Amino acid sequence: MSTRRSLRLELDHYLGLRRALGFKLHNVGRLLGQFVDYLDEHGVHVPATESALAWATLPAGASSSWRAIRLSAVRGFAAYLHSIDPSVEVLPAGLIRHGPDRATLRVPTTLSPTLSCGFRVTMWSH
Repeated sequence: MSTRRSLRLELDHYLGLRRALGFKLHNVGRLLGQFVDYLDEHGVHVPATESALAWATLPAGASSSWRAIRLSAVRGFAAYLHSIDPSVEVLPAGLIRHGPDRATLRVPTTLSPTLSCGFRVTMWSH
């Protein structure tokens, strides 16, 4: 993985293989193209966890779900690249959590066991 062209070529092969297996990959293909462009703009020749995380967390203020979607796309591509070039890191799972941001969840400070409409409230512990 020494040049952008080789990454672009490998991306084309990866997407072609996945599509031959029946995957549509419309959004994933677009995202991975943006990732390869990002690597090129930053002079990165071998994708790594650091560059994947930096790209996945763009734009600033994006939701954790969006960041996780972006990182998930890169994770599959990185695993494919690793099979060709062992110097490419396979991204660990769970670096960015899917689901709503904790900061956007509003948890009431007090709840009664029974709401006024008669539904029972169930509390979960994490």
